[in-house]
Amino acid sequence: MRAISSQLQDEKSKVKTISSQLKDEKSKVEAVSSQLKDEKAKVAELQKYIEKNEKVVTKAHETHVSSLSKSVSRPFTDDMIKDELKRFYENDFLSWCGDLGTMEVDEPEKAKEKLQSMGIINNCKSYMNEPANLQFSMDLPDGKSPMVLLQAVLSQTLCDTFLRDAYFLADGMEMSKVPGQDHADSRRLLKEVEDMLCKVDKSFGVDWRIQTVQSLEKATPFNLHLVQNKAKTFTQEFHFLLKEVDDQALKDLSQLFFDFGNLALKFWKMRTVIKTHGLVRFAEQRFDAESPFIEADVVGSPDARRRRQGRYVGVVVRPLIVSEPLGQDGDASEEIVWLKAAGWVSDFEESVDTPAKTVIDDSDSDGDDDGNSEDDGGDSGSDDDSGGGSDDEDVMRMMMTMMMTMTL
Repeated sequence: MRAISSQLQDEKSKVKTISSQLKDEKSKVEAVSSQLKDEKAKVAELQKYIEKNEKVVTKAHETHVSSLSKSVSRPFTDDMIKDELKRFYENDFLSWCGDLGTMEVDEPEKAKEKLQSMGIINNCKSYMNEPANLQFSMDLPDGKSPMVLLQAVLSQTLCDTFLRDAYFLADGMEMSKVPGQDHADSRRLLKEVEDMLCKVDKSFGVDWRIQTVQSLEKATPFNLHLVQNKAKTFTQEFHFLLKEVDDQALKDLSQLFFDFGNLALKFWKMRTVIKTHGLVRFAEQRFDAESPFIEADVVGSPDARRRRQGRYVGVVVRPLIVSEPLGQDGDASEEIVWLKAAGWVSDFEESVDTPAKTVIDDSDSDGDDDGNSEDDGGDSGSDDDSGGGSDDEDVMRMMMTMMMTMTL
């Protein structure tokens, strides 16, 4: 019995020990639970802090993006515009003309008459009086004639379409609901309103133009569809300068129209007066290599380039585009050249043939010969009866005249 009682005491002691351990563990669990609650509270606070900072970061990012967007949408600087126009003409424009131009002009005389009437080939009186080899020829070597002409007609078409005035988007507007209104008149009417406002105050006209272009963009967004017919019409009108135009070539031409039109839209939304100049400005001016307004082909020998100086421009291959920014007082300031014109000027040597045949009139020399004959001691009569000395003088005069003619 004593043994059993002793065992019970031991068991009770163990139970107490285990109970004490359980209480200790329970206390630890409660402590850990309290710590977890504290940590959860901290996590909740951190989550709120993160969310708050995310809003700050998001707002800052949106502000930064908005700032960049405004920076990108700012009007071009003059240097940016010059670079854009230079890239356009020297890259895709030149490449398309090079790929699609023929090696010779189809029906050259008929084509020449058409292009002269359009103001592409110079036909002013002073130019037409120049020797034939100083005028533009329809059969320049290496297929250069159609290449020069194709660039000229495409340049003029692009400028007439997009830079003649700011309202080319009006061509795509539906005006059929307006009684008696032809949709072709809408562009002209808008231009007339601008001109009327400019007569009152140039700044009024320019500001109205900018707002109108912005409204037209919303009403008739500019897209490839609006220029596809214009590109197709171009290939039909100037087929005599082109190879066969396939679908890809027509698509590339439409893209050229679209790209130039997009540039024009950006230009017309600037507070400036934009002007383009073609052959009319340069037809009667002699070419000056130092001109800030026009340049000629730089290819060729120094002698060839030197020969162009002082000659007339036969074809304006690329237009002159200038800007006249409005000052604070609303007046246009001095013009800025955005794109320098490029012209074809003959670099051929001048012809040795003279327009009229040189005639030596012996009658003027009779008196001199008579005087000389007296010194010769009795020689008399006409030049036919004169001695060998007179014949030598005539020969010398003829040789000098021929040398002077060849020099000219």
